[in-house]
Amino acid sequence: MDYFPHDCDSRNDLKIRKLRAVYGNDGYATYFILLENIYRQKHYELEIMDEETILILSEECKLDVQNFKQILLKCIDLELFDKKAYEERKVLTSDAIKKRTEPIETARNRKREWSNSKGLGVMDVQNTGESTQSKVKESKVKESKVKESKVKESKEDEEEKETSAASEPIVDLNFKKVIDVFNQNIHPVTPIEAEKIKCWLKNFETDAIIMAIQEAVENNARTIKYIEAILNSWNSKGLKTKSGIEAYIRDRQKKKNDKQQVKPNARIPTAASNQRKYDGDELEKMLLERNKGSGING
Repeated sequence: MDYFPHDCDSRNDLKIRKLRAVYGNDGYATYFILLENIYRQKHYELEIMDEETILILSEECKLDVQNFKQILLKCIDLELFDKKAYEERKVLTSDAIKKRTEPIETARNRKREWSNSKGLGVMDVQNTGESTQSKVKESKVKESKVKESKVKESKEDEEEKETSAASEPIVDLNFKKVIDVFNQNIHPVTPIEAEKIKCWLKNFETDAIIMAIQEAVENNARTIKYIEAILNSWNSKGLKTKSGIEAYIRDRQKKKNDKQQVKPNARIPTAASNQRKYDGDELEKMLLERNKGSGING
């Protein structure tokens, strides 16, 4: 299929909004890239049977494998894709996709039947019968291989699910913790801001981000740009954890206090200290000289 319908208001669908609230534009883009791949398949079902397929899809979405798997499982959990089809057959599809493509498939089948029936002779009928038997055999062989593949990969799939299930709640919990603090102290978070916070969590400890939000509040600068500037400053100093930042702040405050300490006052010379000290003989001589100059006789 060369194209598929994309509703102009898709981003406001409740399921899509939930996906974007957690994964931002990465989640939104990944969902529609998967849809494009599904609609390119012959029966509108995208097989995800091995790690190679997951790797290819994650690269196409510009994500690492772990993030891609988390978004994929979130899409299935939100029922954007058929959960039963994925769990039982490891394929991505949905009832909505089947309903949209049903008229197209019906028209194609009619056209194919008309084309096959046009000008068919006896030999064509025989060939068609042989071709049908051959297709049945091929189908059974493929079905057998699929079953073998499922048995072989079932253990790996279970391990992957356990790993994803274990890691996803941690990511969601940390993300939710920061979002709650942001909503309470700055303003209701927007999808773009949520995406930015998600990027911060890749580089900073959760409590470090919360410290940056608190500092913005203390300085009455309740903006995402101010918080980002604080984090960039800490990052330039290699500070990414709460304990590291607290140690840095303590050290900075200590240095500041040391500079502000009052230095001992230098002794200020007084007029009395500047006066020359004379002994008795010198003083008597001075008085005599003064009396002599004034004409007073002893």
